[in-house]
Amino acid sequence: MWLFFSIIFGLLVAPSFSARCLAIKQNSLFDRHQELKEVRPCNHYSDGIGEGCEVIIRCFQDYFFRNTQYADGQRLTCQGGAWTINGKAAAIAACDKGCKVLRESELLGMRNATFVVGPPKDEFRNGDDYYWPRGTHIETKCKSGYDFDDSKNREKGKDTHTCLGGDEYWRDDNANKYTGSRPGLCLPTCDQITDIPKSVEVVLKPGDKYLTDTKRVLSNSIYKFTCKSGESLDCRKNQTLICRGGVDGYYDPYNGQSRQNVFTCAAKTCPPYKNNDKNAVVFAGKKDCPRNYDGEVPEECEITIKCKEDFYYSEPKDSDGKVVVCKNGEWIDKNTDKAPSNGNACQKGCKVLNEDDPQGLKNATFVGKGKPEKTFKNGKDEYWPAGTVVETKCKENYAFDMPDDRKRGQDKYVCVGGDDFWNDGFKNKYTGGRPGLCPPLCEAFDKKKLPPGVKITLDPAESDLIEKVGDKTYVYSQSIYKFKCDDGYKYPSGKPEQTLICRGGDLKYYDSETHKFNAELKECLSDGCPVVSAANIDKNAVITSSNDKCKSNGDTSPDGCVIHIQCKAKTHFFNSPDYPEGQKLTCKKGKWEDQNGKAVEPKNGIISDRCVGGCAALIDTDMPNSIFVGSKPKGDFEVHKNGKDEVWAAKTVIATKCKPGYGRPDPEDQKHEPNRYICDEGGWTNLATNDANQKPGHCVPLCKLPALQEGTKLASKIVDSSKTEVDGVSYVYPKTIVKVQ
Repeated sequence: MWLFFSIIFGLLVAPSFSARCLAIKQNSLFDRHQELKEVRPCNHYSDGIGEGCEVIIRCFQDYFFRNTQYADGQRLTCQGGAWTINGKAAAIAACDKGCKVLRESELLGMRNATFVVGPPKDEFRNGDDYYWPRGTHIETKCKSGYDFDDSKNREKGKDTHTCLGGDEYWRDDNANKYTGSRPGLCLPTCDQITDIPKSVEVVLKPGDKYLTDTKRVLSNSIYKFTCKSGESLDCRKNQTLICRGGVDGYYDPYNGQSRQNVFTCAAKTCPPYKNNDKNAVVFAGKKDCPRNYDGEVPEECEITIKCKEDFYYSEPKDSDGKVVVCKNGEWIDKNTDKAPSNGNACQKGCKVLNEDDPQGLKNATFVGKGKPEKTFKNGKDEYWPAGTVVETKCKENYAFDMPDDRKRGQDKYVCVGGDDFWNDGFKNKYTGGRPGLCPPLCEAFDKKKLPPGVKITLDPAESDLIEKVGDKTYVYSQSIYKFKCDDGYKYPSGKPEQTLICRGGDLKYYDSETHKFNAELKECLSDGCPVVSAANIDKNAVITSSNDKCKSNGDTSPDGCVIHIQCKAKTHFFNSPDYPEGQKLTCKKGKWEDQNGKAVEPKNGIISDRCVGGCAALIDTDMPNSIFVGSKPKGDFEVHKNGKDEVWAAKTVIATKCKPGYGRPDPEDQKHEPNRYICDEGGWTNLATNDANQKPGHCVPLCKLPALQEGTKLASKIVDSSKTEVDGVSYVYPKTIVKVQ
């Protein structure tokens, strides 16, 4: 009689003869850092657990199974009175201690540090978490702008930890004990506070032990300040700033705000500055100017008043703006130490145009009196004053936007300045132009020099949009040409026309179909069909034959040309069900037709139908020692033809098994018999093992392991790779030697 045994916690336990499994107690698992969950209904009886109960054993946090197959838990099933895995009696695996993996991208990991020693290669998963095993050694250093909280680690410039795992976490190797630390525990640091207002006194600042080697302030270090006189705008005399580091900078506990600066104290304040110049704007100055609820600012607050764009100060000293400062409760001009004057208001001007500037006179030159010399600055920009006269002419291959200027050969503008810009000097009014607006020209097309079969259907010359320069003719920027083929000709692409738009200069013409610059005229071909070759059929197709009329005339094939196209491999078939025997193309009246009389137009430059990948159908010679389980692929969706060959579509699933006396060459595959395979465009993938390029019908002959006679035994152990089991019977693979003694 055969006896089955239940293995609990590594011990063989005889099962109940009632086919019940020994109950697994949760409190026993707790001591092993494990928990149990029933995943299939379990019947609990006084003598054990009923047949079919299924449970999962999982490790606690900070523990893991070394067997990677148990990463999502160890699944046990009560079967025949024993706890089993895949039908075989199994023990509950032990959980090892581990430390959670620290990733460089994670906030609670190594985001602020880098590895000096590590990271370890060995990682074990427990659910969603990954762990390093006990004994893992790691050393880290902080990134720039961060430093260790521990002074010993700061002195060494790195930390050193060893994983103890479980409830012991990490051992700090410097202290040789658990300290609550972990690798890469680096806190953000702050710049030292050096910009302190004159009205403020430093009461407390971090000492040297609170500074890093680079003299940055450690996280949680404290500064304290007090007013020398007066108070701050928020009515306090003292301020505390705490370093939080990173983007938070310094934290002020008084207002609960981060990114705070040292407050400013003042006995007196100034009212908001009143800007009386509508053409000027007020900017914050070099000194920070905090404001109270009434908009008042403290002593020493500086602001700058600058002219708007297209305006300037006539005084050179004010070219970068007027600076005013709050003193004794009043606004004072910093240069004169007097009350600001309204005399030097912002003046209208026109931005200076330079010949080397793409936004200036890149395509034109100055004429008349030349470039005006009188200029004024507003920051980095230069301006001509109102009333300045500028005259220009276009460079070669460029022409004015305005027709009158083109005829005249030059333009003339008078600066009005500000928001009024320029007036046309010849018309004495604003026209929207400015000096030197000369878009580029394109050389015109000569009707007498067009390629054979090409004609112009839209000609800018007919709208007087041309310019004569010497013996050459040009068209203006944005001028449009349209071309088409004469009767008896056509474009190889099959398009009815070509449109070219003048962009001029280095860009020349723009083709609206190809979206390319520097475009040239396309040639028109005489009647015929575009030549079919390996270059314009599907990459997995091949031309198998053509008739004697297919002698090409340049880029075309004459009427009557017949071409046969087939998918190359036995693993491909045409996408259209119209071509099971291949695609037959015939040139008729300049167009290709298929064997069904349908016109065939190129798609993305490819004229043939698309060859779709599948798998060659399995025939008897592919399966001499195996059979199908279930039906073979069938129907139009799964079964296709490529000439004489049958092809099964991608994603088709089949199941096969070996005939009696035969087995899979790989013992792993034998475990999953019958095996299921899915077609992956050219080859079969085993769905159980995910191994690609498999042969579903490949089976090898097996030898039944002989029964041992009484008093005999195997002389040597048969390795697992040389044996397998089919329907409970043990077999060995060919060429396996079995010795009995």
